[in-house]
Amino acid sequence: MWTNKGKQMAALKRDLDKLTFANGAYKERSINTQGKVNSHNLCFRMHHETGNMVKEKKLLKEVNAGQKGLNDLGPSVVEEISDRIWRLRWDIRRNYFIPRPAIRVDEQQVLKEINELKWARDKAFANAPAMEEALNEEDRKQHMQIRGEIEVVKREINGVKKSIASLKRQLLDVRRKKGEAYKVILKLIKTQSQPIC
Repeated sequence: MWTNKGKQMAALKRDLDKLTFANGAYKERSINTQGKVNSHNLCFRMHHETGNMVKEKKLLKEVNAGQKGLNDLGPSVVEEISDRIWRLRWDIRRNYFIPRPAIRVDEQQVLKEINELKWARDKAFANAPAMEEALNEEDRKQHMQIRGEIEVVKREINGVKKSIASLKRQLLDVRRKKGEAYKVILKLIKTQSQPIC
């Protein structure tokens, strides 16, 4: 009992880790970067390696073919495959518990299809870290851009705070001078109201 449930739970946890990239699942494998383009290497190769236009066009075709491969997102493929595997397993269970001729399923065919789907899912898992890395690169770029904007706003806020502090000092200075002027006016009024003898 424990071995079956334990194996099932371990398999489910491993699949979940693969899907969410938790615990570094599948990150230790080499990442398939065939579809990724390093723009610096591309520029270098175009300037120094290609001797003629034919080689340059061939290089650009390779790059464009690699870029088309990046459009296929790994996790969505994995979810679709996992869903199909679940439906096939459900068909097998339904056939065992509700033996009706209308829902007869060829068990060997279904098991073969499940194994093929598992292989396709594992292949998608293997390619998924490259997609995650590409998405993380975009996130990092956005994060750096937002961080730069935040720094600019912080500098502006610090400038405004300094201006406010300067205005407060000026206001205190004006109030002090106003108080001194009021005292001088009171003295003048007193001196004018006193009789001169």
